[in-house]
Amino acid sequence: MDMTEMEMKQHIDDIDPSRLESLLELALRTSTANVDPFKDDLRVDLLPFDLTSQLLQIMAIDSKREKEYRMDPTDMRLSGLESFSFDYVVKWPTSLVISRKALIRYQILFRHLFYCKHVERQLCSVWKSNMQAKAYGRSRWYSAAFALRQRMLNFVQNFEYYMMFEVIEPNWHDFQQNMAKVSNVDDVLAFHGDFLDCCLKDCMLTSTELLRIVHKLLVVCVTFSNYVQVLAEHVDHILRDENFEQTIMRFDTNFSRHLLELLDKIMDEFTNSYEHKLFNIVNRLDFNGYYTEKLEAMSAERTMADYSLREESKNTSKTFKSFYVVIFQAPVAVPSRLSPPSILSLLGMCLASIRASHEEASQNTSLFLNRA
Repeated sequence: MDMTEMEMKQHIDDIDPSRLESLLELALRTSTANVDPFKDDLRVDLLPFDLTSQLLQIMAIDSKREKEYRMDPTDMRLSGLESFSFDYVVKWPTSLVISRKALIRYQILFRHLFYCKHVERQLCSVWKSNMQAKAYGRSRWYSAAFALRQRMLNFVQNFEYYMMFEVIEPNWHDFQQNMAKVSNVDDVLAFHGDFLDCCLKDCMLTSTELLRIVHKLLVVCVTFSNYVQVLAEHVDHILRDENFEQTIMRFDTNFSRHLLELLDKIMDEFTNSYEHKLFNIVNRLDFNGYYTEKLEAMSAERTMADYSLREESKNTSKTFKSFYVVIFQAPVAVPSRLSPPSILSLLGMCLASIRASHEEASQNTSLFLNRA
């Protein structure tokens, strides 16, 4: 990632794949991977779609929304970072186990971790390039911007730790233990498939809702990093710019909203399916209970909104029932042909009934809110 930083920032059409291959070989030869006898089978692959589009297309196969996710690669302006992936030349008989489907799942895991690492590097670059701003530590923009940067960095690092050390590594140990007692190729295929499926699921790569939220969070982090880095050389101009503080506040609002949405969705997944591993990331991100209070407030608001809707629906049903009784079940004394004044009188009765029902619903809602 260090050697290819300049290449990866370019558009995918401007990148020379042979140069990336050369840099990959150099990185392999100068690392501990040099002793790996299969290192020459590793290849660089520049895909015409980003990770989110790839996953959404896969999950939409044979569904009603399949056509919605079909994209023209020429319409996507991708950088090298968004399209970069590894490929592997699998030789026989290993190809019996590591099929193309398995390689795609490995690619998905790698691309996800790779992009998260890129976001972490961007946030660390913000920290390095802004050490010169310590002289302005008492200014409000400094405190807000760097507090937000630290929150973003805390999220990305904990998210990476969760995926690598609480998902992939334990599943890999289980896979190795299962491989020690296999007796045929079918068992190998089954255990290998279970390993990949568990990793993808626990890394939140099989849920479209969780995937979208995580993608939004990472995009906010990258956008914030780029914005701060561009203005890092103009500290004096920033201090005089009132829009800078407002921009930082918007970044903070968007990041907090998406993060709360992610935690809330994970809590729902944990409640519905008892996914205990997903709950680990909640404990890491909400280690001091800061987000718990906000989640409880969101839950209370949803409860009150649902109660109001139920009461309104109930009273609306009563109103229509009363309207039906007045119009269609009138006493026998009412003539079959009503005069215009009589019709106006009936309409007035209906409007009065509707108004009374709405007032009753408002009183019930106010009483519920006071009790809550």
